[in-house]
Amino acid sequence: MMTLMKKRRITIGSEPRKALSLNRWLNSLRDSLTEQEAKHLVIAYENLLEEYGEEGKQMADSYMDVVVRANKEVFGGDGMSDELRKLLQPQIDKEITAALAEQKSVYDARLAAKDAETADMLAARDAEIAKLRLALAAYQQ
Repeated sequence: MMTLMKKRRITIGSEPRKALSLNRWLNSLRDSLTEQEAKHLVIAYENLLEEYGEEGKQMADSYMDVVVRANKEVFGGDGMSDELRKLLQPQIDKEITAALAEQKSVYDARLAAKDAETADMLAARDAEIAKLRLALAAYQQ
């Protein structure tokens, strides 16, 4: 958060909206969030992602991880209640889709490498068979 604050030079007096958002983030660093506060935090998380993009995502993910671990009863036993999961579902789907696409590209690259390796092995085998046939034909004459 400090990196983003330094870059944007947020001050309490000059930008009340951002100061309120910063206050919400700082206030959530405790283990007694209510369900309503958690919902507001998720909305603030989504706004941060929209405003700062990938730079904000890494920081916000780390921050949310700390808050979720400290407030497991609010976010649910597996780390997130159904309502909060619904709020975050678009982001979750996007991350899953990106991870699947990355895994598919890795798999496709490995498959292409294996295909090339197999083609090379078959070509070498065919060449060896051709040599043996020539040797057999020469021996039979």
